Amino acid sequence: MRLRTERLSLRPVTPGDAGALREHWGDPAVREHLFDGEPVTEALAAELVAASERDFREAGYGLWAVFGAPEPGSGGPPGWDGPAGEAGPAGEDGGLVGVCGLRADDGGEAELVYSLAPRSRGRGLAAEATRAVLGHAFGSAGLKRVVAEVDPGNAPSAALAVRLGMAPVPDAPGPYLRFVLEAPGA
Repeated sequence: MRLRTERLSLRPVTPGDAGALREHWGDPAVREHLFDGEPVTEALAAELVAASERDFREAGYGLWAVFGAPEPGSGGPPGWDGPAGEAGPAGEDGGLVGVCGLRADDGGEAELVYSLAPRSRGRGLAAEATRAVLGHAFGSAGLKRVVAEVDPGNAPSAALAVRLGMAPVPDAPGPYLRFVLEAPGA
């Protein structure tokens, strides 16, 4: 259940990813708006991977590890900076740039979740990854609606939700900004 975009390759997270995920989610700039700012342990990362594997089996969606191109001109793997400076084909050679996926929220709705490494921000990769996951959600997974909950202090994530076509839910209960996206034609 791999997903590909022009610059990214997404694959379901596996138990072997737990250490890399703990490191990714443990970065203070990533953790700032996730996990209530608390450190992510190896056990929690393993638990989230196991939950994702279960979600893929039962619901057809879960968390994808996102791999992609290093920053242009950064001396990344061969093929990323072509003659015209365009990104080459996406693969795992570019390293883990983040995590993106869907999980059941407390109300049982599919919630879009994502995090991107600071070095990979500002290049549209979060939008690219989330669009791929939403395509899967409304395509293969057959979902009719996806929600997102965003920390009120996370303006870039709120802006991304709007760019994705998600509508803000006014007066949503709880401490988060809530957005919703209906399947095309729903």
